Amino acid sequence: MLTNAQRYLAVNPLVPLPYRFLAQASEAAGDGQTAIEAYRALVALDPPDPADVHFHLARLLHRERGPEARQHVLEALEEAPRFREALLLLRQMRQETPIPRPKPRHISVIMIHRRAAILFCLFLAVELSPNGGGGAAAVLKSSNASRNGAACQRYPNLDQHPRFRA
Repeated sequence: MLTNAQRYLAVNPLVPLPYRFLAQASEAAGDGQTAIEAYRALVALDPPDPADVHFHLARLLHRERGPEARQHVLEALEEAPRFREALLLLRQMRQETPIPRPKPRHISVIMIHRRAAILFCLFLAVELSPNGGGGAAAVLKSSNASRNGAACQRYPNLDQHPRFRA
């Protein structure tokens, strides 16, 4: 079958059917590189079943550790979203090499600024309180009191703040 596909391609290289036969025969014979080249040529010739071609190409590239294997699996799933074998291959790829997800930096920065505002208000409450820090206990009761230091700017002595009046 391999030699017949090569003969056919020598006569007419723009027909997709011999590329499919060449790819299947090469894959069965264990020649992955020839099968990959044949599947790539078949993809370029617009095959009648592109999902199957992309899946087989992705599977071969995954075995050979090709970097574009994930892209071909996604293209197969784009053509046929319920293609079970392609979904399983994609899951296997994801388990072997997980996609790195960046840490959300903005949340930690917000938390740092909020903590700094709370600590600043605690400092002002202790320093400015006439009874030696009674306002600090009130700040600890409600962590929302000093959001971005707004309470500290309006009420330097937190005992005067309406929320903390006894």
